[in-house]
Amino acid sequence: MKKIFNDWTKFEIMLLSFSLLIVIISGILCNSTVLTIICSITGILCALTQAKGKSIINETIWENRFLNLAELNKMGATAETITKSKAVIVGTTPLKGKKVKATDLRAGASLVIAGLIAEGKTIIENADYILRGYENIEEKLTNVKLSSDFTMSHVGIVGAARNAVRFWEALGEIIKEDNVKNFSKLLKIRLIGQVDNSVIESIKKNSLEDNVEIIPYIPHEKVIAEQSSSQVLLLFINNSPNAKGIMTGKIFEYMASGRPIFAIGPTDGDTAIILDKTKSGFIVDFDDKDGMKNAIIDLFNKYKENQLTTKKNEVVENYSRRALAKDYVNLIETIIDTFHSYKKIKK
Repeated sequence: MKKIFNDWTKFEIMLLSFSLLIVIISGILCNSTVLTIICSITGILCALTQAKGKSIINETIWENRFLNLAELNKMGATAETITKSKAVIVGTTPLKGKKVKATDLRAGASLVIAGLIAEGKTIIENADYILRGYENIEEKLTNVKLSSDFTMSHVGIVGAARNAVRFWEALGEIIKEDNVKNFSKLLKIRLIGQVDNSVIESIKKNSLEDNVEIIPYIPHEKVIAEQSSSQVLLLFINNSPNAKGIMTGKIFEYMASGRPIFAIGPTDGDTAIILDKTKSGFIVDFDDKDGMKNAIIDLFNKYKENQLTTKKNEVVENYSRRALAKDYVNLIETIIDTFHSYKKIKK
């Protein structure tokens, strides 16, 4: 039988700062026919907890494939291992969120499924098993529907230096001029994180209280869902002397969500370059109120026509965790090669 590399587990890179230690775990060789059985069986175990009656499973490929049954039982399942290759599951059993432990990659994935089924919060320890095989699993599982409103969301602290005064003025003027049908009714600004009093004052000054919702804190797993469901993602750059060089890490999460990014900051700065390269959004200067108004109205019109989208492309993927890890590895290998070459020349 032909053997192939499992794309889910090709490699894992551990980057240890200061020591420059790099460990690359190679992909696991496996039979392509067997792989389908191996990948699906643990998911079946989880699903059978919700099936009515007794289910008997015979594992004919590998032994000890039922280690996660003990973890499922912690959540309320009724499952028993008869032999190393045989298990019995009795359902239907309601599952409740518990602290559980992944014993391997696919068993961990099955616990993720169980956690989605369960009532309450599930904490999975040894999550490295899962992340090694299912990159960005949280993003894929939070593939939520877009908001029906014209939502513009900002995630993170909005301090005084990030108070986009002209942006709030632009929104207020569009509403006051009332030339854009249903704009005020459909506009929803969501500020997720701590917000400075100066920002709140700007919102009040422009009579935007009914259109702005401030959410001081939500868990990170829900932040991802918020970003994915928002029509537009707002990115406020600090209005400071070093603004051109500011590159907030939030931009990479934003890009991963696939939603258009509306940034406010220097149009010739590092953030502007990234947005232009990836085609994931645009940036308007701090004081360009007319530019902001035109951009907001254009986004709103596209929203009404269901055309408010961005396409993930290869350039965006270059900024993914895996791609950046590869670049980091290549950089360190270059440094090591240069060091060895230097030693040879010195001899």
